[in-house]
Amino acid sequence: MQGNLNSFLICHPKTTLDSLFRKELLDAENGTSAGKPTVLVQFGQRFGELHGPLSLALCFFGIPTNLANILVLTRTSMSQSATNHLLFWLAVADLITMLIYVPSLYHFYIVRPNPIRSPMYSPYKSWVIYQTAAASGLIIFHSLAMWIAVVLAVFRYLYIGFPTVGPRLATKRRALLSVIFLAFACVVFVIPNTMINYVDQCYGTQWITDQSSTNRNYTNNYDVYFSVGYEKELYAINTWLQASVFKIVPCCLLSILTFLLICQMKRAIRRRKALQQTSARKQVKQLLKSNCKDDRSQQQQHSENRTTTLLLAILITVLIVELPQGILVICLQLIENFYVNVYQHLGDFIDFTTLVNESTNFVIYTSMSQQFRQEFCHVFFIDRLRNFFKRKMSSYSQRTPDRSAKVIDNSKSTGTTTEVRPMEIQNDSGCVVRVLSSTNGHRV
Repeated sequence: MQGNLNSFLICHPKTTLDSLFRKELLDAENGTSAGKPTVLVQFGQRFGELHGPLSLALCFFGIPTNLANILVLTRTSMSQSATNHLLFWLAVADLITMLIYVPSLYHFYIVRPNPIRSPMYSPYKSWVIYQTAAASGLIIFHSLAMWIAVVLAVFRYLYIGFPTVGPRLATKRRALLSVIFLAFACVVFVIPNTMINYVDQCYGTQWITDQSSTNRNYTNNYDVYFSVGYEKELYAINTWLQASVFKIVPCCLLSILTFLLICQMKRAIRRRKALQQTSARKQVKQLLKSNCKDDRSQQQQHSENRTTTLLLAILITVLIVELPQGILVICLQLIENFYVNVYQHLGDFIDFTTLVNESTNFVIYTSMSQQFRQEFCHVFFIDRLRNFFKRKMSSYSQRTPDRSAKVIDNSKSTGTTTEVRPMEIQNDSGCVVRVLSSTNGHRV
């Protein structure tokens, strides 16, 4: 098969079209210009073939589950607390991130799987323009989700670490103001990324592909774009911004806050054990004074610990996914040719792990929060369906009762069993009397 593309692609000023097609693209496909591809290159190629279907399936799971999170968290019983309000906006950010990613994923990985893996390359200019806008949108909403997780950890620490002041500070109104401020800040910090990406036209990048084999021979005929000097500086600024503001700083804050939350949980567990180990005389006096009050406080403490455990699971999941990505982004500036040799081969895998992180919150909620499960069943009529089937089964069992039974005759030492059937007898007054009759004719 021969192709002669008059196509469009996304570029950035660190590399010209000449270096992109002559070095990066050929090295991305073959590992190096000479020699056997490395293990990392082979991994990038193999996972790149699976990235489209796997990520699309993950989006088809994550989009409805995040929508379910939004519907449940907006219930009156769930939306009053600042924690649930922040979880609601976290679900909104994850949902928008997936909705933005699905069209480009479908076009560049499903409909038109391209042998040129980097940069994003398509014969349709509209798709490339969409991808440039989507790249900035993905950064905005994914970074917003990261910082919402930080605010969530701060609010929770204030609530359990400072019982008198925390509830007055961690309010629903302050949670909403924090989300608005973070959204505005993410838009401002993504401006350099929108300035360095541009769409260019590439003439005649030809390839010859034998459909019966995986060998591809490239011949290049393209225009070279020469970058302006300040754009390279802008690229460096953008890289450091994405590494620090969007990755490293929130991950460091999450690490510190996670440690503090764990310490607070251990302190609460120690307080509970100390209360349980008090003397029996003190417990009797305390129960006589305020039995109901103690039960209520213990239930409240148990509920707070469950909420903190749920938030810790969310924060640790975010840390596991985002911290390695931040380190890789920093290495782009510190290590020469790190993008060509390492980062571009892990790009699809990084995107996939991000989608996994944005799809796991529903699993965490349903597995760790009884209140969320109850509200979820109520919103989606699961309780009604369960009760409906129970009524159907009970009515069916009443219509077809068991008319035979086997009863052990205790009067005989042989231990034999006698089958008993119901029999109706009408007495002199016209009433029907039901008796049990054995198979040998004797009434029981």
